[in-house]
Amino acid sequence: QLPIHPMTPLRLLLLPLVLLAVGCQALDTAPRPLRIVAVTASNADGENVPEHVADGLPGTRWATGDKAAVLTLDLGAQATLTSCRVRWVGKAGRVYSFDLLASTDGDAWQQILANQHSTAEHGRFVDYAMPPTPARYVRLHCLGNSENSWTHIDEVRLVGLGGLPLLADDLREVPESALHRVGDATSFSGFGYYGTCPESPSGTRICYTRFVQPPTSAKGRYPAELWVCDHDLTHHRKVAGIDRAATHNAAMGLWVSETRVAYQAGYSQTFVVDADSGQTVLGPLDGQLQHNLHGSEFLICRNDPQGTPEARGLYAVDAQTGAMRLLLPIAALQPFAEKVGEPDLLRWHLQHGQWSTDGSRLAAKIYAGKGRDWSLVTCRADGSELRWFGHKPMHFQWYDGDTLFGHDSEVEDGLPDNRELRRRQCDGTVVETLAGYGCHPTLSPDRQWVATETWYGSDPVRLMLYRRGQTKPDRILATLVDADTVWGLSAHVNASFSRDGKRVYFNRAVAPGLSQAYCVDLD
Repeated sequence: QLPIHPMTPLRLLLLPLVLLAVGCQALDTAPRPLRIVAVTASNADGENVPEHVADGLPGTRWATGDKAAVLTLDLGAQATLTSCRVRWVGKAGRVYSFDLLASTDGDAWQQILANQHSTAEHGRFVDYAMPPTPARYVRLHCLGNSENSWTHIDEVRLVGLGGLPLLADDLREVPESALHRVGDATSFSGFGYYGTCPESPSGTRICYTRFVQPPTSAKGRYPAELWVCDHDLTHHRKVAGIDRAATHNAAMGLWVSETRVAYQAGYSQTFVVDADSGQTVLGPLDGQLQHNLHGSEFLICRNDPQGTPEARGLYAVDAQTGAMRLLLPIAALQPFAEKVGEPDLLRWHLQHGQWSTDGSRLAAKIYAGKGRDWSLVTCRADGSELRWFGHKPMHFQWYDGDTLFGHDSEVEDGLPDNRELRRRQCDGTVVETLAGYGCHPTLSPDRQWVATETWYGSDPVRLMLYRRGQTKPDRILATLVDADTVWGLSAHVNASFSRDGKRVYFNRAVAPGLSQAYCVDLD
């Protein structure tokens, strides 16, 4: 260490710090996402404000009908741009046009990309490479699309050197340390239906499906196993071998008592296994396992068109004895045939059967063949008071004993099909908006929080947490690495809350072709 004379000039004292800063900047050679500190636009449509393109929140957007609209992004510091990413919003086939410009001072502008044409890629980012360009400000001159003058942009990402780094806090994402894989590190694994808690009634144990053979197709069925572990993710043990299971909803594991788990194998066989002994206590039962439990009974659907027509429908099964009761025969839905648009009830299937929270009512989806609208019906638990809801809310569930909730993507109610989460009466009357944009929702036990993910085809796929009544997410719980695994393999996120509401379970695509059962602990 050299001695410092009291009269040494300040510039010489600062020289080592300057050299250190230069050295650090020289090490910053890998382009990275840059922070956008401010966004303005020459025009915006209502609540679709320009700030939405940099808020990190999927489902929010900037929109304008001005064919000459200008969107300006401020990086907050000098940077060197290397690429730009834009997530356009629009139906398949729509082509957007734009120019991209950059400026170091906000006065003199350099055109980087001219007369670009880009399709809306179903929620995916479109990447635009560019020569390294000094910039503090970036502008998109939006020129409308191939159908009209409108521009819709969900998100913009600017990539380069220097500038301000994009922080996890900017995206409101929980830290990776809060995410926990439930099963082993290498296997494809997953939970069952969205909104169906994988915990035992006491919350002390978790069930999940582990695939023995990695799935390669959403339509295939693959050898798998039912596993159970403790709530702290220890003491993993196999409790049942499964001949075949699908990536979509896996084996649909459902705790039907503190020690028994129901699951589905193949296309339509249901079993119940003792989680302590591994002994099969019921099954195979002919029928597809449904969502939830009421008292000691769970639900299965019998949809086999080769079976007796009168036997097809929604059944309650006693989890202890296996005794079955037909609650809702498909034949009873004949009065709705004209509304469904398919008179042949042998082509009808009931799916997503659910008890209301107090067990007083039932709800089920009618599937009447490819190209038909998917409809929702409700009734009393004894099959009486059949009610036609119409186009179903997406991934509907019971909110309580009288009302349901689901994302609005096709409900004929005069409201925008903007995929917000709405609560409704059985006749479709809206009670309230519970949360914003999403796909497979789940509600916390106290009904104050919603977890749901970005819509079909989105990339990246994000699991979002909403506070009840808010249309913007409170936090991003997780970002899934591979969207093609989520949508192409149907390894859907299928979130659910823990019994105490302090944890969210979900399926997480961690690599191409690999999705795993995960959980995230909430504050």
